[in-house]
Amino acid sequence: MHKKEFIQKVAEKGNITLRQSEEMTNLILETIKDTVLNEEELIFFGFGKFYIGINPERKGTDPRDSSPIIIPETKVLKFKPSTAIKKVLKNR
Repeated sequence: MHKKEFIQKVAEKGNITLRQSEEMTNLILETIKDTVLNEEELIFFGFGKFYIGINPERKGTDPRDSSPIIIPETKVLKFKPSTAIKKVLKNR
């Protein structure tokens, strides 16, 4: 589902205009982005948790000449679904 489709679905379910739905969606996404960029966890009980994870430094191989290289540590956005969501997905 793309953002436009999400906005339309929220408008239908919330019985609000597309403009109101778009504004609300943008505010929510902006807040999620600001929270995780500040490296804070964002927890929605019954849904899941957004957080910044760290992929540690590791050894790799340069594909151009097969020489060993060190791949630096990186920060990535991660999502961990709640137990309730996991149970629903497992029983589908």
